Amino acid sequence: SKAGYRLWTRQREPVNTTALAIATDKDNGVFVAGETGTSLDGQSMGGDGDDDSFVIKYNSNGDWIWTEQDATPGYQLGTGLATAPDGSVLAVGDIIGPLDANNHRSYDTFVTKIVPAVCEP
Repeated sequence: SKAGYRLWTRQREPVNTTALAIATDKDNGVFVAGETGTSLDGQSMGGDGDDDSFVIKYNSNGDWIWTEQDATPGYQLGTGLATAPDGSVLAVGDIIGPLDANNHRSYDTFVTKIVPAVCEP
C-alpha cells in the first residue's frame, strides 16, 4: 500500500523453486521468474531432470493467473523480466542445452517473449 503495509504474500509449495526476477505490468499484475527442479501448476518438467526456467503471473490481489515453465532438455535459469506495452512479458536467462529450434550445447543466454493471452485461462 502507499503507507507501506503488506497487502499480500504468496509462497510456492514445490521444493527446489527459486525466484530470481520480478516485474509488474500496467494493471499492477506481478510476474516472477526463476528456476525450478519440479513441475509447477500442472506444467511438465524437461525429461532430463535438470532445472527449468519459469514465469508465473499473479494479479494485483496476489491471485495466481498462469504459469509458463520451459520443459526443454537441459538446464534453464530465468534471471530477468520486463513487460512490454502490448502486455507481453520478456524473460531472459541462462541455458545449457537446446531451446526451441536453437540446439547449442554450451552455456548460453536466452530471451523469450510470452504473450499472456495465450497463457491465461
